[in-house]
Amino acid sequence: MIKSQQSQMLFTDVLEEMLETKKGGVAEATYDNYLYISSHIKKGFHDILIDEIKPKDLEVFYQSLKRADTGGLFSDYTVRGIRKIVNLTLRYAYVNQYIKEPIYTRGIKLKPGYRKTKDSRFLSLDDVASLLEVLQDHPKYYTLVRLLVSTGLRIGEALALEYADFDRGNGVLHVTKSLKKGAVKENCNYARETIISDPKTVSGARDIPIPEEVFNLIENWRCHSRLGRRGSCKRRESKTLVFQTKKGAVHSYHTFMYNFTQYLKRHGYQKHVTFHMLRHTYGSLQLEKGVSLAVVSRLLGHKNIDITANVYITITKPLLTEASDSCIAILKDIDASIKL
Repeated sequence: MIKSQQSQMLFTDVLEEMLETKKGGVAEATYDNYLYISSHIKKGFHDILIDEIKPKDLEVFYQSLKRADTGGLFSDYTVRGIRKIVNLTLRYAYVNQYIKEPIYTRGIKLKPGYRKTKDSRFLSLDDVASLLEVLQDHPKYYTLVRLLVSTGLRIGEALALEYADFDRGNGVLHVTKSLKKGAVKENCNYARETIISDPKTVSGARDIPIPEEVFNLIENWRCHSRLGRRGSCKRRESKTLVFQTKKGAVHSYHTFMYNFTQYLKRHGYQKHVTFHMLRHTYGSLQLEKGVSLAVVSRLLGHKNIDITANVYITITKPLLTEASDSCIAILKDIDASIKL
């Protein structure tokens, strides 16, 4: 019958079939990440039938990802991604009757990930000041952090910036591109490649007004980086990436973030911080200064204003309360007018 035929499918075939169902249903960058992760999974299950897999097989596979003698030593972040795709494949197999019973496994014991709270999304002004103080001896990190707090850029947008994007004449920063991880096929497997692409959303292409201080910040960094490469500070290369590797290539986000975190640890900065927290900090400070939610949403390049309202609910909630109080006052004025 059909089930007996289906039971002869390889795990890797079901994996490919599951991935096809995800195409178009998730963001392009997410799908590329799935393809990359699937390459690691195929190495562990390249000739195993889907209905022959036991929980113990999965346990052994997950353990191998962390062992040096099997070419493992993956980060916990990557192992979580691999486990997620394996679980998606097994769930897909069960729903489509490729296996009779769902397969559950606790997998490998990983370090607990950092748990976000609403308040942990933002840095206080004191936090930003202490962070910049630690970074004073690292011009690239210092410039980047100050830029993110001043513009609310996504880290991918910041690492894709060229000097030509800073329009001093109009006092704006043109955001027209972003980094993304693309999946490149190599010998039937997928490898990751960092490429410069369009912004994350259509609304991500935007102009952000910036003060003279930010233009001076970037100009100082341009001069410093050129002198570091034995170039002339006077020579202008508008198409040059603002933040690039020593070889003039685009940065890999994960490597860049890892090196940044390690630098902070070495210099005694204890607070957990990510580049995205700096983006949230920019948005929160704008709202606290009285900038409207609609304008902040546009500056951040959010797809719609609901996203902005949800992210900054701890800040917008008091504003909503003020609006409610204002409405009550208006109704009282109306009632008073009626009585008159």
